This record gives sequence, structure tokens and C-alpha cells, in this order.
Amino acid sequence: MRVRRDTPGMAVGLCPVLVGRDREREDLQAALRAARTGTAGTHLISGVAGVGKSRLVASLLADAAADGMATLRGRAVQTGRREAFRPITEALMSALRSVGSAELDGLRPYRPAIGWLVPEWAEGTSPPDVSLVVLAEGVTRLLAAVARERGALVVFEDVHWADPETLGVLEYLADNLRSERVLCVATLRPDPGSEAYGLARRLAARGSATQVRLSPLPASDVRRMARLCLGVGESDDLPPALEPLVLARAEGLPLLVEDLLSTSSESGVLLREGGVWRLAERASRVIPSDFADTVRRRLELLGDPARGLLEAAAALGAGFDWRIAAEVAGQPAATAVAELRRAAGVHLLWVDEGEDGPSFRFHHSLTRDAVWSTLLASDRARISAGAYDAVLARYPDLPGEWCELAASLSERAGRPQQAASLLLRSGRRALARGALSTAEQVLERAGVLADGCGDHATGTLTGEALTEVLALAGKTDQAFRVGEGVLARLDEMPDSTARRIAVRLCLARTAIGAMRWEEAGDQLDLARTLGRSGPGTAFAARIDVMAARLALEEGRLDDATALGRTALAHAAGAPEVACEALIILGRRERLHDMAAAARSFAEAYGLAEGRALPYWSIQALHELGTVETLTTGSLDRFRQARDLAVASGALATAAILEVQLAGAHQVRFEPELGLAAATRAIEGARRFRLRGAQAMATVYAAGCYALEGRSTEMAAALAEAEALAGDDGAAVAMGLGHGRSLFHLLREERAAALDALEEAMVRIRRVPTGPPGIFRGLWALVRTLDDDPEQAEQARAEVRESGAVAVPINVGILGFADAAALGRGGDRAAAERVYATADSALASWEGGDGLRQLARRLVAEAALRDGWGDPAVWLREAAAFFSGTPHHAVVVACQSLLRSAGLSAPRLAVGDVPADLRARGVTERERDVLALVGLRLSNKEIADRLVLSPRTVEKHVEHLLAKTGLDNRLALAGLAVRLRLTETPPPA
Repeated sequence: MRVRRDTPGMAVGLCPVLVGRDREREDLQAALRAARTGTAGTHLISGVAGVGKSRLVASLLADAAADGMATLRGRAVQTGRREAFRPITEALMSALRSVGSAELDGLRPYRPAIGWLVPEWAEGTSPPDVSLVVLAEGVTRLLAAVARERGALVVFEDVHWADPETLGVLEYLADNLRSERVLCVATLRPDPGSEAYGLARRLAARGSATQVRLSPLPASDVRRMARLCLGVGESDDLPPALEPLVLARAEGLPLLVEDLLSTSSESGVLLREGGVWRLAERASRVIPSDFADTVRRRLELLGDPARGLLEAAAALGAGFDWRIAAEVAGQPAATAVAELRRAAGVHLLWVDEGEDGPSFRFHHSLTRDAVWSTLLASDRARISAGAYDAVLARYPDLPGEWCELAASLSERAGRPQQAASLLLRSGRRALARGALSTAEQVLERAGVLADGCGDHATGTLTGEALTEVLALAGKTDQAFRVGEGVLARLDEMPDSTARRIAVRLCLARTAIGAMRWEEAGDQLDLARTLGRSGPGTAFAARIDVMAARLALEEGRLDDATALGRTALAHAAGAPEVACEALIILGRRERLHDMAAAARSFAEAYGLAEGRALPYWSIQALHELGTVETLTTGSLDRFRQARDLAVASGALATAAILEVQLAGAHQVRFEPELGLAAATRAIEGARRFRLRGAQAMATVYAAGCYALEGRSTEMAAALAEAEALAGDDGAAVAMGLGHGRSLFHLLREERAAALDALEEAMVRIRRVPTGPPGIFRGLWALVRTLDDDPEQAEQARAEVRESGAVAVPINVGILGFADAAALGRGGDRAAAERVYATADSALASWEGGDGLRQLARRLVAEAALRDGWGDPAVWLREAAAFFSGTPHHAVVVACQSLLRSAGLSAPRLAVGDVPADLRARGVTERERDVLALVGLRLSNKEIADRLVLSPRTVEKHVEHLLAKTGLDNRLALAGLAVRLRLTETPPPA
């Protein structure tokens, strides 16, 4: 509880109520009410120092607490350097105590990220891929959990002093908290040059935050506030000479109104006699002329012991450890507390009475600044040096913000070399926490100090760390500029080969990330040259694995294989290098040999699990899932990889896995499941700013819209995906091939489909390591059906040589094309053999019925014309599959082809699907199968009744069991009877 201690005889108090902020308070109270319904958002309170931002926030916090809402508060502090995430950490520490066990379970995926901010949530190993966005999402989820039952108010004060990462989290909260039961409030000064002010303007401009601007109080409110401070009635007059002095010198700032009146009373020029206030004749000369003057006069009144304490405290910041201040001032603890309480009594400090004793902070940051300004430069240096020694004695490891403070104290004490060393330590810590912007600022300052005092060793170490920070932040040009300067220094240092190689590798990595292949290659060549004369195979393996990655990105596939194998051979003692090499080899092998790729990925997974490398475990399992889905259609490994990524806090990786799940569902002709996964993937990619993943997820959404026949939504999704994809030719190719071409094929618009497929092939040819999309096989099939034999043969050869045939589903579709070509050439027996093999490949691919039936419909046309195979069965089964779907054109085409050949066409589905079954995705054809299962017919009998194959009926029964959640055929029969489907079965 905060209390104010009065000194004996003092008669002027703090203003007991909030004056002049009725409109702002009403608006914020309305926002509090809105928080209970999830529509509050973010409010940014701006105003100059002393205008009353903290008073308004304190009033709001009291209102929220009185209404039973959770309240969280964090404050940025004015120190020499800014510790990353300090206000966020301070607010979260109180939040965790109010979160129940159920909410904690829901936050499990975000615990590794939040553990960076809150030590009690740290989990031993670092999370695999925590970024600022993932961390900010974790904070969002935690605040939502805190607010779930009763709403919450979170306040971040003085964000004009906040570090860039805190501002990044604040921006994310403003954009993403609007649907939660949380009101977020931040206070800041309107300094046009500050990062916080720029953020406030951006948030307000895009409607993510509401600005609350506090202006100085008008004269009427200053008068009212003065009366309240003096304890006189609204109708009573102020002393005639006092009013103009207060109006002129307080400038409408509540802080100055209180301090001017208080200092005047303590100085004996504002007197109360007989219940009436009056001014002494010398008042105009004695009343302080500005805020700093009020502080100087109160320091004089307190005397030397208190003044010495406050000067030491000012060296430590607006919030300070009074024990350290007492040590610097050379005062016993009891004396120090008594003197600090006296200072609180004259409004220089706040005192908080906690369970562990009192704590103190300056009444305002301006108060601290004013105390510090009273000192001579030599005194500031002396006090700063003493404060540094006291801090180091109490906190020898300088954890957290103490390292920042120690660096600031060293710099003010005139010890630049010591300050540079401490800033280097602080910058490395910020880098380890992912606070790249803070790390950059801190390391830049460390470099300036080190170079300024001639400490070239520390300056070089700082440059190495800064190069890594800039590379990770994607600031490629700056990384090269700093890195080349560091390398020039290292060239003059003995025994620096390993360090030079590390810098070269860092530059190569950032060049690869920026797709600057030539520069990446140059850096790797230079690193390799250095490696021949210095460090052994450990560095050689790191160079080779990065060179292999570069070769794979450039499409130099044989080089990627050779370099990957060399890196693997030399990776003893570097398991993460071995894992990366195995994954690169697997990706290369996947283009032509899925079994070999699976072996490489499995070896990488086993190594990562054995060495407790969670990042590489997830990556390897991800790759295994890709192979399994491409070869069998199963999604089990993908789901396992996604769940592991979520459990490990690798949420960006989990979002990418959702993208691939969406793609798999689309290929399996499961548009409802695909759209659900795509929606999750798009949301995750947008939140984690994964533009490429968002583009591909949107492509798959477009493909699912195509399967549902929703042309408008498909076109909009494709346009959005292309805008997101930019230069990503693979994403655009997949959109054309998996979206637009399928849409036209399912509408029997063959020419438009072929146009889309041709454009998709043009795009994918520019991406040597692009995905083996199913559109490649479809392109070859449609070209074979519609083109002259020579061009068709060239198309099939291109697909066969591209590596797309490593995927069974492409093998099957390409096999249909080969069969059609053989049939056209008159070799009926060969056509039927090739067709049977291809059809078996498609039938074995889990979930591949949709593509199989579409391909069958296409190839049946050629088989009817050229007299081979059993096209009547294919067309009937295709018609049955697409019956009851939006693709009536395919059904009509199948029937027309059958009738034109003089063959009977199948009956279409009858009867409506009950609403509860339709909600589970049951189709009209599945409804017919269910009705006949209810009549206890066998699969063979149902097949004869519906003119289907027994295999197709078996698939329908499997789908019904999956969609209804029932265990067996008997349960399905009972469901059919309960729904009275047996009363209207399909006719015999």
C-alpha cells in the first residue's frame, strides 16, 4: 500500500481527487466496461511530464480493482540503457499468480517463450524457434487467460523509455487483443523523435489503438486543484497574490501545482492563520520559479543526511534499491529509512509499505532529474563510482537490469573501458533472449565506448557480436559493413583464424537468407581458405554443410549431395551439423528417391532425439511427414510433428506444418478439413509474420474452394496468394495447378484447365527444387489426351525427368497418360497393363480417391475412343463418386460418354442427407450406402444395386465410420434405422 508521510507542521497535501480529466476518465471507464465483452482494445495516454498521466492510470487501476478485474502493471525506467522486455516481465510476474491450472494447461505451447521473460516458467532448454512474434503471441494468450473469467486491465507506464522489443510486443497486443477481455493502456510523452511516439501514431492511424492526449489544465482547474490542496471550499478565494503566481509558474501541470504549494508552505511564505491562507510579502521572490527550483528548496529543508541519500538514489534511477543508496551515502539502514521517509513527506519520494519492508522511488522522473542536476560533474562521477561498487558487491553476477545499470554507472564515473565490457555482456544477453533491436543498440554503444578509449580487443568482440545480431535481424547490408570491419581488425590479430571463419560463416548465412547467392559463395570460399591453415575438421564440416545448403538453394543438386556427405563425414562432435547435413541430403534424395530420403530423415531424427536437439527433432520429423504423405497419403507423421512443435514451443514451425496439412487435405479431396487447416495456418502465419507460409496456405485454401466449386472465393484467394508470394514461383505454380486447373477440370472446361496447367509448368521450371505437385502429372495427362503424340511424349518425358515420379500419385496419373498413348498407338494389351499398374498406385494412396476418379474420367474418354480397358466401369465409378458433390459437370460428362458408347449410365443418389449427417460431411452417395447398410446388404449387393465396384462401396463405408465416429457396420445399420433411411433406399 502506498502512503504519504507528512513532516511535522506541514499543512499542504496532495490533491485528493483527479481534477480536470472527467472526459478522459469517462472514456477509459467505458473501455473498462467494454473489456468485459472483448471489445476494449488499446488506449495510449500521451502528455508532457507532470501533466497527470500516472494519476489518470492510478484512478483507472483503482476502478478496475473495485470492479473485480485483474490488474497488471509494468513500467519502463529511465536508466543509462534499456533492459529488454522489462515492463512486460514486471506485468507478467503478477499475472502468473492469478492464472488457474486449466488456463496454464492451455498455455503449455507458449511456456518456453514466456519462460524467457518469467524465470519460473523457464524449462531448461531454449525453445527451438522463438521469435519476438511468438513471444508476443504468448503474452497475448497469457493475458487472455488472466482475463477469461473477470476481464483484465494491463498498464505499461512510461513507454517512451521502453526498449524496442517491449514496443514490438505492445504493437502486437494492440493488433491482436481487440477480441479479448483485456484493456491495454500505455502512457508516453509526445516526443516526436522517440520510437514510442512513432508507434503511437502508426497504431492510431490504422485503428489499432485509441489516443488519449492530456493537455495542461486550464486556469479554472488549476484554481480548483489549488483549493483542494489547501483544503478550502469551492467558494473560498485563494490569497490574491497566490493565484497569478501558481497560474504562471505551474503552467497547468498538476505535479507543479502541488509542488509549488508544498514548497511555498515549507518555506514559510504560504501561511495559514486562523483557518485562512495568506502570502508573505516576499512571496514572489521565494516561491519557486520552476519545478527544479522546488526540488532544490526541499533538499535544503531536509538537510545533508537526506540530501546525500537522495543524490545516491538519483544515480540509481527513478526506482532504486534504498539499501544500495544507503551504502553509497555511508548511512546505517535505520537512519537511511528514517531520512527517506522524511523525503517522502515533502513529496520527493513515494514509499510503498510491503511485507518485506518499505521500498522507495522518486515522486516523478522529473524529481530524480532535478536532484541529479544539482550536482557538479565531479560529484556525479564520484557518486556513480561508489554506486557501481555497491551494486557489484550486492549483485556480483549483475543479473538482468543490474548489468545495464552497472554499465551506465561506469560510463558516468568516467570508466569507458569498464562500461564497454559490461555493455558487451548485456548485448550478448539480449541476443540470447532474441531481443535483437536492444542487442543492436547496446552493442553499438559498446563499440563506440571501446574504440573511444582505445580498447580494440573489446571493440572487436563487440563487432563480432553485432555482426551476428544484424545477420539474424536480416539487415544484410549492415551485417556485411560491420563484419568486414571486424575482419579487417582480426586480420591484424594473432591466433584469430577461428574467429575469422565464424564471421565469414555468419555473413554467408545472412547472404543465403537474402538470396544473394554469389556473395554467400564468396564468403564460404574465403572461410574454406582460412580453414586449411587453422582449425580442423569441425569448422570444415560447418563450412561444407552451409555450402551444401547454398547448392541446394541454387539448384546445384549434385554439389549439394557431395557437400552434404562430406559435412556428415566430418561432423564428429557436432551433432547439429550432422542433423542439418542429413536433412539436406534427404531433401536432395526426395526429388528422385523417397525411400532414400526417408532413411536420411530417420537418421537425423534418431540423432537429434539421442542428443536432445529439439529443433532438429522437429525438422526431421517434419521431413519424414512430408515423405510419408507424398508416398502413402497418410497424415500421421505430419500430425505428430505438429504436436511436437506445439509442445516444444516451436509455434512458427507448427504453423508451417498446418500449411502442409492443408495441402494434403486438398489433394485428398477433403475441402472442409483442408479449409479448416488452411484457416489455422493463415492465422498462424499472419501472426508470426511468415509471409511465404501464408502465401502457400492461401494457395491451398484456393484449392479447397475449387473443390467446393466456389469460384469467387477461389479467385480472391489466388489473387491474395500471388500478392503474398512475390517472387516465389513455386507458390504461384501451385495456385495455378492445384487451384485454377482443378476448378476448370471439375467443370469440364478442358481448354481453360490446360491453360492454367501450362502456366503452372512455366513457373515451376524456374524452381529446380520446387515441390512435386500433382499438377505435373495432370499436365502430362491432359497434354496426352489433347495434343499430338510427339508433343505429348515430350510432356511425359519432362515430368518423368523432373523427379515428380518419386510421388506415387504422380506415378499413377503419369501411368494413365502412358496408357492413353499406348492405346492410341494400337497396343491395347500394353495400355491395359500400364493402366492396371497406375490404377493400383493411385488406389494405394490413402485419400487419393478423388484424384483417381477424376483421372479415370479423363483417361476413359481415350479408352472408349481407342477400344482398350474397361472405361464403362471407370466412368460409372467416377459418376458415383462425384454424385452429390458440386461437380455435377463431371457426372454429366461420365453419363454422356457412356450413353454415346451405347452403355447404361448409373443411377444418381436419391433422397436428402439428414442435417446432422450433412454437418458431419456425409455426401448424398454415402447416404445411399448407409441406407443399404441399414437393410443389412453386403458390399457386393450394395455395389450391384448402385452400379459401383465393391471396392468403392468399401471406401464409402470407411468414410461413414470415420465421419459418424461409430465403431462398426452394425452400429451404422442401427443409425440408418434410427434416421429412417431404410424407408427410402435407392431403387434396385
